[in-house]
Amino acid sequence: MSENVSEQERSYRNSWMRYAVLGVLLTVMVVLGVMLYQKRVRVQNDPAVDQGEDGVARAVLPKIVGPAPPELPRQIPSGGGPAPKKEPGIGIPVAGLLTPNEVKNRLVGKWESRSAGELATINYAADGAFTYSTMKDKEPQKTIAGRWKLIRSSSGMEEPAARVYNLSMEWTVEGKPAVTEVVLMKPDGTLEHPYLDQAIAGKKGRGPFTRAK
Repeated sequence: MSENVSEQERSYRNSWMRYAVLGVLLTVMVVLGVMLYQKRVRVQNDPAVDQGEDGVARAVLPKIVGPAPPELPRQIPSGGGPAPKKEPGIGIPVAGLLTPNEVKNRLVGKWESRSAGELATINYAADGAFTYSTMKDKEPQKTIAGRWKLIRSSSGMEEPAARVYNLSMEWTVEGKPAVTEVVLMKPDGTLEHPYLDQAIAGKKGRGPFTRAK
């Protein structure tokens, strides 16, 4: 019996299957060793991975060396421009538009217009009152009075040097319906202003008014 066992052991030791199994195991171990080595090399060369004392790789945040880069300017889409500011009480967003108080301050005072032998004057008071008068040759002076207010204002042109302000105005005379018209405030200091007596009568004439000296 023992002779048969020894014979089988010697046969297995010299069998090609034994060497095949050993070859496969050796190949697997070599492949695993190469993969482990390549992984360790990648971890060591990657600055975003920190390997602690326990051998576990951990991601780390990148560090900025030196001063922070300057903030890049904000890009404006093609055809765009700086965001226009919206003046309170006006409702039309136009960059550089006069505020309501600035418009009112420019209107306050006495204005006059001369044409074809007629003198028209209008006096805007800071408290919201106005007087308007017309005087023609050999005719008595006509005067109306009431209250005025600025409804809204907008800019008619983009170039500041040639900007015209459209002022929607309302004039109220006692006993008569309110009159709403547009006054053009020009850069040369003149007003394209309706003749209020004609506007109240249904005729909407216009004429240049300059500030009285």
